[in-house]
Amino acid sequence: GQTGSQGADGTQGADGSQGTFGNQGTFGNQGTQGIIGPAGTSSEVFSIKDSTGGVNLAFGSPATVKYDTVEFSNANISLSTSAGTEGEVTVNLADGSIVHIIATVSTDCTATGNRSHSRAFIEKSTGGGAFALLPNTYGWMYNRNVASGENTCTLQFIGRVLTGDKFRIRAE
Repeated sequence: GQTGSQGADGTQGADGSQGTFGNQGTFGNQGTQGIIGPAGTSSEVFSIKDSTGGVNLAFGSPATVKYDTVEFSNANISLSTSAGTEGEVTVNLADGSIVHIIATVSTDCTATGNRSHSRAFIEKSTGGGAFALLPNTYGWMYNRNVASGENTCTLQFIGRVLTGDKFRIRAE
């Protein structure tokens, strides 16, 4: 015989309720920021060199290295090329400013076949045209003889300045 037809679909049952979410965790305390220092100041760069050379040295009779060429200028630092003060650098930064002086001095033994030595150092003005050695700024050079007499030393000074302080490099 014949197959009967399919009966009607029943209605769908109701959805169940959604479950609850768990509690969100709490955030920990935020750390505090450390001390912040004062805003930095810009660097002041001033570079000079001795283009002509030719200072004759004798140990025990220091001579001022006569720097004569400004490579990088700065409105607050100046080089004297005047007779009597040639090679002196005047610093016109605010009182208490920190300077870092780096000087390179080279020697060439040209007049003796014997071993010799020379030294260079930094001096700072004390007023009235007088200068005093800055402690711990010596650089020594050993010159073997005329055939191999070249040598170089580097001097450094880091310290606070007053407006108008003058510096010079001396060698002997």
